[in-house]
Amino acid sequence: MIRPAFKRYLSITAFSEKEIVFGSEYGIATIIYKPDKCLIELIGLLDGRHEFPEILSKMSQSKYPLTKGNLQKILQLLVSHGLVEDLEQQKASNLSQEELERYDRQLVFFSMFAKSRTNQYNYRNCSGY
Repeated sequence: MIRPAFKRYLSITAFSEKEIVFGSEYGIATIIYKPDKCLIELIGLLDGRHEFPEILSKMSQSKYPLTKGNLQKILQLLVSHGLVEDLEQQKASNLSQEELERYDRQLVFFSMFAKSRTNQYNYRNCSGY
């Protein structure tokens, strides 16, 4: 994972030391109860603007340090629950900037179903099956 980011269809509707709620629809939200303080700090870095080495550097020097292995495990767990995607996949999608803008809502929709190996760009190009 190069540029991890929370999927754009998600909203973080509650954020505290007691719980983090991803999503707002009843019965669909993902809730993390009593999240580790390192996860609370990590959430701010998962915006797609920070690459993995930069995130690792910041988290290894933070008040709640993470090792490379622990960071990879956390990211993989978030991916497996459908919360995080790699925005670097956008570059490999073969879609022009105009097409990315034109199909933006479709890509957000397909990201709800995309797993780590099949991304929304493959669904849009009908090659994710």
